[in-house]
Amino acid sequence: MAARNTGTKKAEAQKKEEKNPSGGRKPLPSLLKVLFVILVLGVLSSLASIRNAQYILFGFQFGGIPALLAMVLLDIIGAMVLLFGLWKKPSWAWKYGLAYLGFLVINGAVSLAQFVMKAPSVSGQAGVVAGVLVFTIFVYAVFLFALFMCKKFFEG
Repeated sequence: MAARNTGTKKAEAQKKEEKNPSGGRKPLPSLLKVLFVILVLGVLSSLASIRNAQYILFGFQFGGIPALLAMVLLDIIGAMVLLFGLWKKPSWAWKYGLAYLGFLVINGAVSLAQFVMKAPSVSGQAGVVAGVLVFTIFVYAVFLFALFMCKKFFEG
């Protein structure tokens, strides 16, 4: 009987090994790898531009100390918490990621709406700002969808 149980345990271990060749840790899905790399680049970009901090939060542009605080809290610390969650996959990481990316999508949409209301004719530099806001909303929405689709990665 013990030999039979040992054989069953070996078969189960072999099935796990086939599903996950690295051993105990599931590899990061491709969508989340892209998100991880872009978040790292975003944190590095924020760190590089910290001297000239400008931040748009819900349509209001800040400079100086308020912009610096918003940048450090949202773009650096907020992203680093999500990076930690993607790497270690604690139970709260998926929900935090959805909330964080959802906040960034809403912030971008509100900022775009405020910007268009202030400058109805979008031309020149105003067109560039509007384009950047649209692109940012699109990228964060894609990441939000990708994270939503990878819920199973955080469950096991």
